[in-house]
Amino acid sequence: MEERAKGGKEERMKKVNICYDEEGDILEILFGEPQEEISEELDDDVVLHKNFEGEIVGLTILNFKKRFKQTTKL
Repeated sequence: MEERAKGGKEERMKKVNICYDEEGDILEILFGEPQEEISEELDDDVVLHKNFEGEIVGLTILNFKKRFKQTTKL
């Protein structure tokens, strides 16, 4: 894990993993190393993942292509 000093405080840069499952049409974005988490549905097909300290550790978007096409139509 990379660390930086910023304004006298240590700031940790976490590794970001982005995975797309084309067959299932699922986009998953993970921050840092895998860990136990609590999942919370934010919207239909959108799930936020937090660790037990309340920090965001990931995001899952189901039906990603379908949702993306809907938001990019002119």
